Amino acid sequence: MRSNASHRLLLPMLLYIIVAAPLALLGDNTLRGNRLKASGRNMYPLTAASPQPQPDTLRHPVSPTITVSGYDKPLRSYRETLLLTNGTEREVLSIALTIMYIDMQGRQLHQRTDTLTAKIPSGETRMVRMSSWDTQRSYYYHRGQRPRTANVTPYDISCRVEFITLKPEKND
Repeated sequence: MRSNASHRLLLPMLLYIIVAAPLALLGDNTLRGNRLKASGRNMYPLTAASPQPQPDTLRHPVSPTITVSGYDKPLRSYRETLLLTNGTEREVLSIALTIMYIDMQGRQLHQRTDTLTAKIPSGETRMVRMSSWDTQRSYYYHRGQRPRTANVTPYDISCRVEFITLKPEKND
């Protein structure tokens, strides 16, 4: 008798699950019919704004425009630093440099091109930092402090400015 009573309760529960579960999965219609329609008017009218001047980009600028100096990367350093001097009439916003790393026998160790964001006013110098190419931390710049550790390799660099981005001129 007991098993018959439990079957009578089980059957309605299964029917409820079979009918109610798919209804719960349908989700709500948040559009509430077709009440959301595009109006014919522009909510944000366009105004005739003066166009913003775009920055200028100089590819392979002549040498006096940007001077690269003061490079350093000590042994086991995660960063390289160098000094950039702006010789242009306008502020520099960014600069792309290609740096070639050369061992003391003249063989290329590595080469990379990085674009650096560096706001440098006209006629001024700024220090920029970038992550080191030396992932093994076993190279040091030969003009820097010589480490006391053995089995490390000195290197030199060659640097070329690929392009600079200048702040737009102000039109008065």
